[in-house]
Amino acid sequence: MSLRPDLTERQRAAVDFRVPDAAAPDLPWVAERAGDPAELLRLAGSAHPLVRRAVASLEHLPAEVVALLAEDPELSVRLALAEHCADAPGELLRSVYAELLGPASLPTLERFAAPGPAAWADRPEPALRWAALRDPELPTGVLARLAEDPDPVVADAAARDPRLPLEVLLGLLEPGARPGAAAANAALPVPFMVRLLDLAAGA
Repeated sequence: MSLRPDLTERQRAAVDFRVPDAAAPDLPWVAERAGDPAELLRLAGSAHPLVRRAVASLEHLPAEVVALLAEDPELSVRLALAEHCADAPGELLRSVYAELLGPASLPTLERFAAPGPAAWADRPEPALRWAALRDPELPTGVLARLAEDPDPVVADAAARDPRLPLEVLLGLLEPGARPGAAAANAALPVPFMVRLLDLAAGA
């Protein structure tokens, strides 16, 4: 009842609704209003978090709507905006990821990369150390340290990073280091790639 499209926000707020624990229901009537900036702004201020989440899940939103939803008190609304809206700011993606330690898809988005996440390289949570690799200004010394991280996911991701100093990269090719991940590094010199292929063929 509380999600009916014909309710005013006063009527919607008067309904004693409960947000379900299961997946949020689809609200196609929200998507139908995607071309109406004023209506989207009104719905982004809805008393019902599922209505706000449906707005946040649209691929493109006016800047005013994005700004409102990015400050939403409900984490699920901000997460929907970060995951689905191409207009969501990178700062929001980073804040949501840090709060949830995921989802892993957020750091792979171009909007996520910005100076700042390098500070996560010393955090105890592997998910944050892994995301620190998305910082375009990550110092090479920190990158080299992450290539020896105790968490294999972090270490492999760092070993594949083309910014890794060559001497560190070559050292990772040694047995007992991270030869598999290092061999996949695009910055590996061609002669070494050829040599690795020869060795693999002769194995």
